[in-house]
Amino acid sequence: AEIFEKEAPAGIVVAHGTDTMHYSASAVAFAARKLPGPVVFTGAQRSSDRPSSDAALNVIGASLVAVSAPFAESVIAMHGSSSDDVVLVHRGVRARKMHTSRRDAFMSINSAPLARVDLAARKLEVLQREYKPRSSEVEVHPKFCEKVALVKFYPGMDPEILEYFQERGYRGIVLEGTGLGHVRSPLVSRVARLVRDGILVVMTSQ
Repeated sequence: AEIFEKEAPAGIVVAHGTDTMHYSASAVAFAARKLPGPVVFTGAQRSSDRPSSDAALNVIGASLVAVSAPFAESVIAMHGSSSDDVVLVHRGVRARKMHTSRRDAFMSINSAPLARVDLAARKLEVLQREYKPRSSEVEVHPKFCEKVALVKFYPGMDPEILEYFQERGYRGIVLEGTGLGHVRSPLVSRVARLVRDGILVVMTSQ
C-alpha cells in the first residue's frame, strides 16, 4: 500500500515463468482484495531468440490490459491461438497451463476468458460482465498457511499417505480424485478421521 501513496499505477505487469504462473496469479487474486488496477502476469512459452517467440506480443498485450482494463484483478495474459493475432486474459483463479510448449497453453477452466486483446488493432475487449472494478483503495492480505498439501489420488493409493500430513501438522489437504472426485474406499474413512481431527480436506477433480 505504501507504494501507491504518492500515485497509483494504472496497472502492474509481472514477468513470470509459465510453469508456475497460474499458482502465483491465483495467490495474488486471493491476497489482493482491492486494487487501483489489474495485476497482469505474462511470460513466454518460447524464448526471445526463437523466430516463433511469443514474448514480445505477450508483453504488449499485458501492457494494454494493465493500462486500459476497467477491472482490477489478478490475471494472466498470454497468446490465445497459435497465431500472433490475439492475447487472452484469464482470471488468476480460473487459469491453468494445459500444454508444455504451445504458445496458447493457458486456458480458463469452467469459465470464459475475462477479456481478449486484438494485437493488430491494439484493442482490449472485455468478455465478462462481472468483474472487480478499479478502486481508489488498496487492500492486500499477503499471508498464507504453508501447511497445506496438494495430493493426487491414484489407483492403489495407501491411506497412510494422508496420515503423514496429519503427523506433520498440516492444516489442509486438497485431494485430487478421479472422475468427478473419487477415491478408493479405504481412503474414505481416513478422510473422515482427518476432518474429525480438524483438518480441512477439499476434494477436487484431476
